[in-house]
Amino acid sequence: MLAKIGMANWHSWSTGERGVIEAFVDAWSHAALAQDLEAAAEGWIGQDAESVLCGAARAGFDLAPWLEQLQRPEASAVLADLKSRYPKQLSPFWEDAPEASARLATILGATQ
Repeated sequence: MLAKIGMANWHSWSTGERGVIEAFVDAWSHAALAQDLEAAAEGWIGQDAESVLCGAARAGFDLAPWLEQLQRPEASAVLADLKSRYPKQLSPFWEDAPEASARLATILGATQ
């Protein structure tokens, strides 16, 4: 869905429309990370946070706030899981967002 928003050139929409999209994706990102952390407490980790990050990157969002959140101590279980799942490079879905992919790869210690 997020990649489609990028294809719709959402950056050219009115300020109000962009604000709604930004607020929605921000809330979605926070909810996805919370879900993954809740699952981690039960012994497994989902992939919701990474999926939202990837979609947001493909849509042209600035990932800085979400990447900062991912590096906070309370998100360490999700970050550790991402590092173990992507030790060398991110999934091919990230290829459409090379700059964001490189930023996340740096955090994970992977190469792109």
